[in-house]
Formats: sequence, structure tokens, C-alpha cells
Amino acid sequence: MRSNVRELRPPSPPSIWAARLYATLLYLFMGLLLVQGGPGDGDFNLVFLLAIIYWAFISKQIHTHPRFKQNIVLVILLTALVLFVYRAVAIPLALLAALYWLMIIVPRGSSYFLRYHLLTALILGMVLCLIFLTLKSTFLCGFYVGVLTGGAEAMIPVKDMFFEAYVGVGIVVCGGGYLYMAIGALFGKTPRLPFVSSQAQYMA
Repeated sequence: MRSNVRELRPPSPPSIWAARLYATLLYLFMGLLLVQGGPGDGDFNLVFLLAIIYWAFISKQIHTHPRFKQNIVLVILLTALVLFVYRAVAIPLALLAALYWLMIIVPRGSSYFLRYHLLTALILGMVLCLIFLTLKSTFLCGFYVGVLTGGAEAMIPVKDMFFEAYVGVGIVVCGGGYLYMAIGALFGKTPRLPFVSSQAQYMA
């Protein structure tokens, strides 16, 4: 008797390497984004926006809904607005979107491996931004308290030292974390990071 259950075929080698390469490129992009001047407010907003895009287009597949196709002009205008707001990274963002379509959607579609790494890149970015921005806000609060209490001259060198350390630690932590994940993705691994990986594994 012939079964009507379709056999699950393993991904083809080209699609496996496409997923590895795309995950690696995304990690490198995110790492370079966060090491330039240390994680900032704009970086967190961009990562949060990318997380929304992941939820909408990869998790919920809204581009397959008829209503999405009926409002394609509005989608194009919103896309142009996003690229204008983040015009400093507009070209890399556009390239990442085009590569995702050509390398992932057209050949096979998204796999668990790629979804895991996409989520890891986004969650790691949000966690790092929150940690660094919390430290920055705490220091600035203490700095302005010191200025108001008459210690402006003494606080200025401290401020300079803090931001030098802020940028340096950002390069080591953010750059190192994303480079570690990029190497793992390139070799087909799914490295684990505290808290981040468990959340990515759950949501992928």
C-alpha cells in the first residue's frame, strides 16, 4: 500500500552552505554595527526593528497573505522610510534583504539552523545593547550629579576615561561574541551563549 505521507528530504548541500554563509554575514554585520562607538540607542532601535521584521516575515509569513499583496505600495513606502531613517546602514540592510531572498527563499526556504542563528544574532544584540546602555545611563546619572554638586572639573576626565573604556569593552565583548557565533555558523555549528541561546532555541 502506497503511503500518502511525503518523505522529509534533507537539505541539499547548496542550501546548507547558503544558510551558513548568510548567518555568518548577519553576525559580521551586527558585530560591526555594535563595535562602532559602542552600543547606542540607535543600535538598539535597529535591532528591535529587525526583530519585528523577523517575526513578521519569517515567523508569521505575512508576505504570503492576500492583504499584504493588496497593500504592497504601503509596504514599499514603509521600507523606503526605514532605509531613510537608517541611511548610514541602508545599503547593507538592502543587501541582506536581497541575499536572504536569493540565497534562502528561492532555493529552499528557512531552516531551523538559520532561524536559530538569526534569532541568536538579534537577541544577543538586544541583550548587549541593554547592558551597555544601562551602564552608560547609570554613569551619566552619577556624572551629572557630580557636576551639579560642584565637581565639574574633576568629573570631566572621569567622563573621558569612561567612554574610552566603554568603546574598548564594546569592541571586545560585542566583536568577540559575534565573531565567535559567526565562526560557529560558518562551520555548521550552533554555539551556546548564556540566556541568549536558550531563548533562540525555544523561539526558532
